[in-house]
Amino acid sequence: MKCGVDDLNRPLTFTGFAKLKQKNPAWAIVGQGYVAQEGRKTKGDKMNFSYAETATMSQTSTLGLGVSGYGIDAGYNHQGTSDSTATDGQGYPKQTTSTWFRTEFNTALFRGMCVGRNGDTTIHHQKQHGYCPRTYKLMPGFVDYVRKCFWMVKSTGWFGPSGSVLHRVHRHFIPPPYTPRKFCGFELAGGIAHTNNQQAVQWSGGFDIGASDKIKDVTLKASFSSSTQTGYDTEAKMIFTFGHQGWICGTNHDPSKAAQLVMRGHKA
Repeated sequence: MKCGVDDLNRPLTFTGFAKLKQKNPAWAIVGQGYVAQEGRKTKGDKMNFSYAETATMSQTSTLGLGVSGYGIDAGYNHQGTSDSTATDGQGYPKQTTSTWFRTEFNTALFRGMCVGRNGDTTIHHQKQHGYCPRTYKLMPGFVDYVRKCFWMVKSTGWFGPSGSVLHRVHRHFIPPPYTPRKFCGFELAGGIAHTNNQQAVQWSGGFDIGASDKIKDVTLKASFSSSTQTGYDTEAKMIFTFGHQGWICGTNHDPSKAAQLVMRGHKA
């Protein structure tokens, strides 16, 4: 963290972050599947998603975190990522429309301090919207004086089996992404397509940290949310089942390597 300098232009030191308290779990998007709504051509098309861990494989999601130099419940922004690994599994019911799949992750509040040199009493303490100690005692006999604090909220691990789905965002149905014709593969009625070795896209607002704890973003008006990303592997996969003959289409590559897949009744 950028702590600045003291009155003699010497750099202040950051203590590192220490956990203050556990907070409420937050929902994160961990998978997506898309069905182009094309009337009878996609009637009966279904998809489902599993997010799991076994004795030989672990499923990990990369989750955004937030850092604030303003206070404990406001002024957060996206400052990086951390990884959380599943220790059980979560399945979801079959879906017939474009869907984002979610599960919950634990979150916690951390605090770090910007301090001057040991014993330097000239450090001016900055008032902030949250309790920031005036001194930091790393060990007996050593006292560092605190200029200011930074607060961080991030995941502390998977909450455990929990699941929900989203079909709408801001009251609008989730639209399927564009897929070029050259990335579409033909499927017979009853065909089943598996996705189990892809890297999912990153959802910029996929980890809703602020919803359950009233944490605000840098605009101080909206709940803070950060990014989430889940790699598809043998323990996190999509299964597409075709009710009619149709097409499985990739957004940026052949279906076997595409970042996202769309079930379609037409090739494009």
